[in-house]
Amino acid sequence: MTNQQLVQKPSSETIGTFTSREAAAAAKQAIESAGIAPENISVSGQRSDRDQIEAMGTTVGGEAGFWVGGFYGGILGLVVTLSLTTWTSMPDSSNFGRLLILGFTVAGAVLGLLSGKRIHAQQPLAQKKKGDPTIPQSFEIVVAGSSEEIEKASSAVNNLDA
Repeated sequence: MTNQQLVQKPSSETIGTFTSREAAAAAKQAIESAGIAPENISVSGQRSDRDQIEAMGTTVGGEAGFWVGGFYGGILGLVVTLSLTTWTSMPDSSNFGRLLILGFTVAGAVLGLLSGKRIHAQQPLAQKKKGDPTIPQSFEIVVAGSSEEIEKASSAVNNLDA
């Protein structure tokens, strides 16, 4: 019979799932304090597949309307001012021209804000979730190591909760 040594491969196990980044960071710190090497600890943020798809939007509703309306209002104000200076005797760099551009920009931004909110209010609930920072996210801590290290990490997290 040959003499064989049993070599235990490091395994990885999920130690905990947390609902906030701060709680996950505190748990990671507790695991490191228990003597587990930081390179053996991984923290990953996750959202459910459905929430991930719904969160792909960026700027929506009133915010998007404000920026788009302000941009188009400013362009319209610039075109009107340039037209007035071309066809009338209004000087190119008059204060009236500057106020006209500013007025069109503000009016466009306000109208865009109002119409963006109205459009956003008429959308289905799933569409409204886009760009919402309150969509739930969970943070999972995985520890790689021997069974003793995994047990030590689990008890560190359990002591943190107590």
